[in-house]
Amino acid sequence: MPRSFYQNDSTPSLPGLPEVALKDSPIEATTPISESHPSLDPPSASVISPSGHYITTTPALQSIASSVRQTTTDYYKVVSEKWEFYTSTAKAHWGMTVDRTKDLVDPSDAFLPNACYVLTGSLFGSIIARNRGLALRIATPWFAGLTVMKFALPGTFDNLSAIVGGKYLQVESEKAPQLKAAREEFSQGLKEFKKSGQDGKHNAWVGLVDTVHEARVAISRAFK
Repeated sequence: MPRSFYQNDSTPSLPGLPEVALKDSPIEATTPISESHPSLDPPSASVISPSGHYITTTPALQSIASSVRQTTTDYYKVVSEKWEFYTSTAKAHWGMTVDRTKDLVDPSDAFLPNACYVLTGSLFGSIIARNRGLALRIATPWFAGLTVMKFALPGTFDNLSAIVGGKYLQVESEKAPQLKAAREEFSQGLKEFKKSGQDGKHNAWVGLVDTVHEARVAISRAFK
């Protein structure tokens, strides 16, 4: 019997035998393998795929696969959460750094060329102190760099001084209140001393002017 394509899509049989049509749905075994083969322990589930393959699974294999899948999923979630946390933290710190840098740098200063001068001054201080003690080798580059910065980047230097001074005052008030009181007392005494010096200078100048005025008056009267 010849086969008619596109009309009868059944599987051709051997010559002389009737054709057998396949079912549309896969054939599922209703009897577990353990029942058909009592020697197998533990019982296994079996199914015939649409392509005709005989597939068997065991509870142990399913348990291992489920455990591996669950472990992989949990590990992926943990890694994703940590990655999100670290990336968001890094972005936040980077934004804070950019904002603080903008607050620190004075727009009126030509930062890029003058910053090269500051680095050159620090390098010069490091060179001249290379054969000195450890304390001088550490302090001299900083002193030279800050000195150049005072003249090359005055606005940025003032902003940096204000920030460092504010941090110092905060730490001093929290950690060393006695030192803060002594410093304030010394500052007040220094201000009073400067004021008294200015007052004495002013009084001396006024006295000198009065003396000169009286001398001129006396001389003018003498030559009349």
